[in-house]
Amino acid sequence: MLRFSPSRIRFFVKYLKPSLFLATLILTLASPSLKAQSNPIGLWQTFDEDSTEIRSIVEIELQNNHLIGTIKKILDPKATADERCEKCSGLLKNKPILGLTIIQALNPQPKGGEWSGGTILDPEDGKQYKLTLELDPQGKQLKVRGHWGFFYKNPNLEACSLS
Repeated sequence: MLRFSPSRIRFFVKYLKPSLFLATLILTLASPSLKAQSNPIGLWQTFDEDSTEIRSIVEIELQNNHLIGTIKKILDPKATADERCEKCSGLLKNKPILGLTIIQALNPQPKGGEWSGGTILDPEDGKQYKLTLELDPQGKQLKVRGHWGFFYKNPNLEACSLS
C-alpha cells in the first residue's frame, strides 16, 4: 500500500502541481487546433468518375454558420474557361462553373462523424442532391454521398492545395 507522508504531499504541491497545471493548459490550448484538422474546411480535388482524372478544386469554408463549397479552379482539360451551368435551374442557370457554389447549407457540426443537412449541385446534370460528408481518419479524403430519391452519387475528394 502506498502511503503519502506530509513531506511527499508538500513536494507534490510545490513542484509537481505547477507542471501538471502547465501540461493541462497546453493540451487544452492545443485541442482546438487538433479539432480544426478534423473537419472538411479546406481545398479538395474532385475527380472524373470514369477516368479518375482530376477535374477541379473545390474550397469548403464556413459562411453564415454553414459549410459551403465553391469551385475555385477547373483542371479538366475538356472544359473551357467560360463554361456555364446550362442544365442548372433557377438563379444558377447559365452561371459560370468557375466560382459556382456547389455545396450549400451544410451543418458545420458533425453527427456521428458525418456532416449533413445540406445539398450538393452536380453542374453536369444540373441536379441538387441531399448531401452527407465523412472525413477519413487521416483527414486526407472526404467521402461524399449525394442522393436524390433512390439515385446516389458517391465521389470521393482528396485534400490538396492551390498551385
